[in-house]
Amino acid sequence: MPEKVAKTGIKKDGNYIYFIEDGAVWRVPRRQIDDAEREMVVDVGILLEPSFIYFVDRDGDVVRSRRCVDTGSCAAISASTDDPSHEA
Repeated sequence: MPEKVAKTGIKKDGNYIYFIEDGAVWRVPRRQIDDAEREMVVDVGILLEPSFIYFVDRDGDVVRSRRCVDTGSCAAISASTDDPSHEA
């Protein structure tokens, strides 16, 4: 389950893609016309840790979830969640 990092309350527009970079939330148009520039939405000032992925959730807040970097543990997680008859 994702962990809330910052409560921003961003009202997301379906015409944009939102992403986190350099501690800020940015957005770009889904259909870029003539290399549309990205726009900073809010600077939350968080330090991004490489072992997590960061994104804007449904509430408009910045959340993070642990990255699955070890293929052995990824396979175990996938097997345990995909097949209900699988016993750990």
